[in-house]
Amino acid sequence: MRLILIVCVCFCVLSAQKCNDKPTHRVNIVLTKTESYCGGAEPPEELLTELNTPKPYNSGKVYILDDLKACVDSITPTNVETLVPLKTGHYTAHLVAKLKDLESITSEDEQCITAFKQRILAMFEIKGDTALQVNLHFGCNPCYPPPP
Repeated sequence: MRLILIVCVCFCVLSAQKCNDKPTHRVNIVLTKTESYCGGAEPPEELLTELNTPKPYNSGKVYILDDLKACVDSITPTNVETLVPLKTGHYTAHLVAKLKDLESITSEDEQCITAFKQRILAMFEIKGDTALQVNLHFGCNPCYPPPP
């Protein structure tokens, strides 16, 4: 089975390390993004509405990990349609391919920044052939104080 990935008008390519289990489903995923307001002053309602409205995601690579964190696929915006299979399971979307063990990092600031970089941007479940929108939410960085 194959997976169609669409980002806005562009298509995405899903590639990288594959799981050992045979994928069995066709899934059409549309990636979108929303953002948190990270300013210090009270924002106008229009700005909050704009930030909370899903928009096409067309930035850098997004990594998809299965529920065991053992299988990584990457989604890269491109103009080429590529079909890739997926198996049943729970998935998370990240901006990093491999999650680091935070206990091995000594500095609290480094731990915070590493945790923020490898945060989960979205979670979704695949049960069968389907089409779904996966919204990546970009929140504020808790490692730095908010601007005035």
